[in-house]
Amino acid sequence: MKRTFVLLASTCLQITLAAGPAASPIQPHPESPHRFLFREKPTVLLSVGEHYASLINRDFDFRLYHESLAEAGLNQTRVFSGSFRGPLGQAEDLISPRWPENFVPPWAWTDEPGGYDGRKFDLDRWNPEYFARLEEVLRSASAHGVVVELVLFCTLYDERCWHLNPLNAANNMQCEGVLDSPAEFLTLRHPSIVARQKDLVRRLVAACREFDNVYFEVANEPYWSRKGEPAVTIEERAAWHAEIIRTIRAAESDLSPSQRHMIAINEWFEVPEKAEVGVINLHYVGEGGFTGAMTGLDKFSGLGKALVFDETEFERSNRVRRYCVGDARVEAWEFMLGGGSGYSNLALPHYTAQDERGSAPVPVELRRQIGALKRFLDGLDLVALRRDGSLLAEPPPAGAFARAMSVPGRFYVLYLHQSDPGGVDARRKPSYEVRTGDYQTDLVLDLPAGTYELAWIEPVDASVRSTVPLTHAGGRCVVPTPNYTDDIALTIRRVAAP
Repeated sequence: MKRTFVLLASTCLQITLAAGPAASPIQPHPESPHRFLFREKPTVLLSVGEHYASLINRDFDFRLYHESLAEAGLNQTRVFSGSFRGPLGQAEDLISPRWPENFVPPWAWTDEPGGYDGRKFDLDRWNPEYFARLEEVLRSASAHGVVVELVLFCTLYDERCWHLNPLNAANNMQCEGVLDSPAEFLTLRHPSIVARQKDLVRRLVAACREFDNVYFEVANEPYWSRKGEPAVTIEERAAWHAEIIRTIRAAESDLSPSQRHMIAINEWFEVPEKAEVGVINLHYVGEGGFTGAMTGLDKFSGLGKALVFDETEFERSNRVRRYCVGDARVEAWEFMLGGGSGYSNLALPHYTAQDERGSAPVPVELRRQIGALKRFLDGLDLVALRRDGSLLAEPPPAGAFARAMSVPGRFYVLYLHQSDPGGVDARRKPSYEVRTGDYQTDLVLDLPAGTYELAWIEPVDASVRSTVPLTHAGGRCVVPTPNYTDDIALTIRRVAAP
């Protein structure tokens, strides 16, 4: 496929292309926007992922990583674009690659000394190695059936993040880029920085044009950009998002709507371009200061957007007392059986440049259990199912959490787990802590009249524990669960009308 790039050495980079993508990229499903349509099949996106650095960390063999996902039946990965990286010295953090050994940035290096890395960037030239590697990442993921969420930008959490950023005047030969506060990075306050951000967006959109397995997240965790002087407002963040969304769409303006790539935003902003947003990404079970995943299911389900639980806690995080495989499993099952569109577990410590397959027991078990959820969901009528807030006629007992979906009158699926909200700070509950025990619960359900087959599902491996017939006259009915230790799922299929 012929592609022609016209590159001008200025902040106003012009890109023209001679051909469009070979196939329609992943999109919200036209019949159910809470599902995706990928390669002509409805799907949801599930992953147990490395720390977003498969593109920018030269040491990381992404092919082995993609193989490990595919072997578990998982189909998504998050990738940071290189406009953000972590500081040096964080040995287990893949997103903190060292230069010149590991870091592959989108901008070209120069021989001019100075800056954070000892050599400055040239913001008027792209790095050929970076874009060749981007194409290789996308092709490898595509061959393994893995969808890539390409994260264009990330909030600058503190001065240290700004200190190492290529768009900081100290780090580039153009001496461009001055902020009064790192919080201003995702605003329109500094036109020269915005111009360079838009240059990068246009170049990345062009590079992804022919791939059907990629979509763009505008910015990771933009809600942290709320400090500054004067303080950055939600309206400013929304205006910046709108400008980036317009830039993406302008770069694809010659394509038909079905060939344009899906756009995701982290949290929800009332932007003028909200019709262009297909995915709302949510982080953590529950958090202070922004909308957590479970609250987001209730708050945003009426917007007609896909909802993805896009980042989780991880083992050895300092925000939680613990985070184990069981804690990950229950948050994934609750979110997905509550009507979610995707789940991306952050297994930050478990993939390294020495072990890209994540071969230790914890990541292997994480992939196995989240893969079992993916297989279970693949066996359902994803397009017809909708979240169901009325199946449970009475709430579950204290300490239990439950969610349900249904095709009313035909099929119901419910999930129940026993957990405490996790977290070391009472104001922040970023995960669950499963309370293992010997449980039995009487569920009070509201079902129409009919004859049903009930199947009890073991979430650890999605196996069927038992099946039970039920003939019901309609209205409330009490369904006792079998004994369970952490969690249990139930499917209810009507096999005959009354």
